[in-house]
Amino acid sequence: MKQYIKQQILRIFGNKVKQLRISWGWSQESLGIRAGLHRTYIGSIERNERNISLLNVERIARALEVPVQLLITERKSLRMNDRDDKGALDQGAHAGSIYRTKEEQFAVIMPFLINALRKREKCLCIVENDTKNMIVDKLHKRGISADKCSQWGQFLFLFVEQVYLKNGHFDSESVVNIFKNLHQDALSEGFYGLRIIAEVTKRLIDSAGHKNFTQYEARLNYFFPGTKVTALDLYEEDAFNKEFLLNAVVLTHPKIFFYGRLVNNTYYKRPHILTGDGKYRSPADAYERIKAELLEKSTG
Repeated sequence: MKQYIKQQILRIFGNKVKQLRISWGWSQESLGIRAGLHRTYIGSIERNERNISLLNVERIARALEVPVQLLITERKSLRMNDRDDKGALDQGAHAGSIYRTKEEQFAVIMPFLINALRKREKCLCIVENDTKNMIVDKLHKRGISADKCSQWGQFLFLFVEQVYLKNGHFDSESVVNIFKNLHQDALSEGFYGLRIIAEVTKRLIDSAGHKNFTQYEARLNYFFPGTKVTALDLYEEDAFNKEFLLNAVVLTHPKIFFYGRLVNNTYYKRPHILTGDGKYRSPADAYERIKAELLEKSTG
């Protein structure tokens, strides 16, 4: 059985290498030069005649500009050929997701991550430990190893304290600088962009304060447009009061997911409105009304 599995992996790898090489318009010699390998070695891989070391797998993946996982897993098991609106946000997008259940939370997370794999973008996941474990498990069920993606450099898992509360308190300028540096790192590492998933917790907001965090979310809209960053902020509805959800999520995110459904957010406010003199006030008790209206116009 082990020998059969090994042969299947080699077959998949050889076929994927050949398909991608041809799609680039490269000869076996051209791919060999890019990977630092002889053309006959590439040929024997494509014919499934040779075992291959992990080092050479990584060399070939780097030359083809794809994650290792995409070369050793059947496309159908990755489930990356499905229509995927939840993951198909444009680069520079700043999206918020308000959810009630884990099912609704992951209905947005997983397409977002799968789309990043498809587009070869680096993923920064700032999440709680239980959410991280669920991401790892759900990727595994799709035939994707989060550990391998992390070793490859495509996934980076961090906790709230490592980003938002790095110095023991919330400093929005420090957070934005972290994102800027990771964006540049991702591009210099050969990725085509950076995806950020940020799980906003009650613990974080208690430390940052409602007004401070709302203004931080608004300021991000000065940074993201024009970059190759795509951001998704996660808010559990029951964890926060409605005024905060309206101000910090609905008014500050051009794109919104309500309960796993993407909506065109007509209530988004430009950042200067929320970061100016602080006189802007959202209508009293408006959250439920606005939510119902946006859900009615939902595309999900």
